[in-house]
Amino acid sequence: MLREKFPNLHIGYFQHIPFPSHELFRILPERVEILNGLLGADFVAFHIHDYMRHFISATKRVLHKNFNLDEVQMNDRVTRVDALPMGINYDLYHNVIADDKVHHTIHS
Repeated sequence: MLREKFPNLHIGYFQHIPFPSHELFRILPERVEILNGLLGADFVAFHIHDYMRHFISATKRVLHKNFNLDEVQMNDRVTRVDALPMGINYDLYHNVIADDKVHHTIHS
């Protein structure tokens, strides 16, 4: 949809929640549209490798597309796929309670 309106736009997509296994994904009536929409991005990233693996499996089985390492060709475009595990800065949030301003704000 974005690609149709803005053909030169660089589009990235990150999915933090799980991408379903092919066994679940294949029962969705909109499965082709979902995959085509995601593959409209230049870069598709997932929170963990398993989610990326599920996406690749669904793309292969539903759209009959093959991946070359971390890329899939869709018409005249290439979409890169990767897993980017992200976490929070535990020390920042754990230690913030020791800050006098935070302590004062909590107890006022």
